[in-house]
Amino acid sequence: MSDIIGILLAAGASRRFGADKLTQTLADGTPLAAQACRNLLAGTDGVLAVLRPGADALAESLRAEGAEVCFCAEADTGMGASLASGIRARSEAQGWL
Repeated sequence: MSDIIGILLAAGASRRFGADKLTQTLADGTPLAAQACRNLLAGTDGVLAVLRPGADALAESLRAEGAEVCFCAEADTGMGASLASGIRARSEAQGWL
């Protein structure tokens, strides 16, 4: 059996937030996406970040945090599509969080 994989759903467009919330910084200066990745890594065997196509800078920063990255071409159809994309990308995992 394989590991428990944390799926970081990061393919949203941040329409309601009004800006790219994943690049916003916390009080200590850490980008939100980096802290979310660190939190998932602390409780799982690995992290897969699901991003929208074209989010190359975010992909590089999350890889630097230790995440795997996949891109969801159907991201605009909703969170379910991103979740399904992540599970498909790591279908050998024992479970997903």
